[in-house]
Amino acid sequence: MLRARYAYGHPDLLDRKALIDFADIDRVRGEWFGRGSALDGLVHLGVNLRGMSQSEPTVFHQEMEMVMKRGIPRAIHTGQSPPNINDASDYERRGYLGPDLLIAHYTVGSERDFEAMARTKTPLSFSTYSDLRLARAGDARAALMMMRKAGLTVSLSVDAAMIAPPNLFETMRATWNLGVPWQGTPSATQTPVDFAEILRMGTLNGAIGLGLGAVTGSITVGKRADLILVRTNDINMAPMGKIDTTVVQSANPENVDTVMVEGRILKRKGKLVGFDVERIVAQARASAQRLRSQVGGRLAEPT
Repeated sequence: MLRARYAYGHPDLLDRKALIDFADIDRVRGEWFGRGSALDGLVHLGVNLRGMSQSEPTVFHQEMEMVMKRGIPRAIHTGQSPPNINDASDYERRGYLGPDLLIAHYTVGSERDFEAMARTKTPLSFSTYSDLRLARAGDARAALMMMRKAGLTVSLSVDAAMIAPPNLFETMRATWNLGVPWQGTPSATQTPVDFAEILRMGTLNGAIGLGLGAVTGSITVGKRADLILVRTNDINMAPMGKIDTTVVQSANPENVDTVMVEGRILKRKGKLVGFDVERIVAQARASAQRLRSQVGGRLAEPT
């Protein structure tokens, strides 16, 4: 079991004028996230709103107010291409911004938008590879440097395995390579992003973005026992110099020796503990084949 947020979303291609199913959100909350549930303390409920890119403005505002009334953390995936249809300054006036709203992407955001987010301590999730691949608003480096200049709490994410490998070590490396000021842009007078900053984006800032900054994300007295131990005597890691530099520049998933969540060891000596990996892989293959068979054609051919 991991520590995470389950963000209830919407069916694909839901009518722009239709509300997401709040009755089902209430059901899921009662059945799966009540006190004493199997997920209690490890996985908490959130709602991922469509934002104005996939819903009418009146629907978006109504959904936002309904989620806030329930006291459930919220997230919005903003567009990565112009125009900028999300006005963070307007959201600030409406009381939407704050630590319990996580905004993803927002490479089209303006300096004013990022300043509003910084004032309200609204976190942002930067999906490095996705924001490079899908952003049509210009260089994603400029957006990253502007977010940093405003003082945002920037965390890192993958967005979709079809675009980027679900490998946060690689995501940290790529983000470090983006974090460089260059002449002729507003970033020219900024300092480069350093390794310690990137490591924070990949750890503590992610916890803060999910409202878990007081629970996990750093080795601190009073926080829960969520730990990852990385071997530094592997050939790609040795000889280790500075810890943050070595982890960001060299570490890969295969260097992770031990994983602990809530004091429970889930991985030891590089192997998952208590999981039948062969069975999980076989089930995944069977499920994928079933979906391909339903589509038909070449996709239905066995792999």
